[in-house]
Parts: sequence; C-alpha cells; structure tokens
Amino acid sequence: MIQGCKKERSVYKTIYLPERLADAVDRIALRENVSFNRVIVCLVEFGVEAALATEDYAVRSEEHTSELQ
Repeated sequence: MIQGCKKERSVYKTIYLPERLADAVDRIALRENVSFNRVIVCLVEFGVEAALATEDYAVRSEEHTSELQ
C-alpha cells in the first residue's frame, strides 16, 4: 500500500494529529517498514485523490443534470 507512493520535491509543514491517529500511523509505518512521514504523505495523497474524484463526479453529474433539463 505505502510502498507505491512516489517521492517528489517536498516542503516543510507542521501538523497536529489526535493521539489515536498518530498511534494508527505508527502501526502502519511499522507494518510497512516505512517512516511515519511516508505514511502521512501517502494517506494525504489517497485522500486528495478521492476528494478530487468525488468533486469531479459531482461536477459531471451536475453538468449531466443540466443537459437533461
């Protein structure tokens, strides 16, 4: 899962996580043998891709509905 994430030029940002999420990320990092940061980057990538896909679907659906009227 995590191994497939690509490395790109990075910027430094600070985030605060609820303890339960930090613990879950630690477990994933240990299981996948990657860094905590790599897990965070991959999860954010997955989330952004999903949000954009949902947004794209909503726009296409809205356009289709307009065409039908």
